[in-house]
Amino acid sequence: MLHEHPRVEEKLRAELLQKLPKLATLEYMPSLEELQDLPYLDAVINENLRLLPIFPYTSRQCIRDTVFPDGTFIPAGSVLGLPHYVMARLKSVWGENAAEFVPERFLDPKTGDVLDQPAAASAAFGAGPRICVGRRLATKEMKLLIACIVGRYHLDELPGQTVRYKLALSLTMKDPLMVNVKCVNETNAESA
Repeated sequence: MLHEHPRVEEKLRAELLQKLPKLATLEYMPSLEELQDLPYLDAVINENLRLLPIFPYTSRQCIRDTVFPDGTFIPAGSVLGLPHYVMARLKSVWGENAAEFVPERFLDPKTGDVLDQPAAASAAFGAGPRICVGRRLATKEMKLLIACIVGRYHLDELPGQTVRYKLALSLTMKDPLMVNVKCVNETNAESA
């Protein structure tokens, strides 16, 4: 998604190279500790997971009679569908720009820190007692991978492709995404 948003990509690369200058070299691999204080990276991941959730749809069975705040009654035993892909685009929750890729929505405008929010606000890994046990590991892997790619390379989508997603148990791309890879550091370009 970053290749479609050059402003976001450049802002993320600036944060990465300012806080991890050695990231510009191919030999350097940041530690998990070094990846902790990167609020814009966190915001980019949160926004990507919001718009393209790993699981676009989940269902739960209501274990007792429940009344929602709007007065809707749900009897025990009912199965509720949670369309995360659709919920992530609700203007009533995310604002008028709900369908747009805006990582800043996850940052405090005054401090630049990542805003605290309930796990259910963006249910990419589920929430509550059934939250994904691997979410912390998956998040760390995403941070490491995105930091290394964006800190070293720029990806340009080849023209003439249609990006389509396949809705199944998880959200995946229907077709491969073909890209040109360009080193952003001249030293890396010479050694690559």
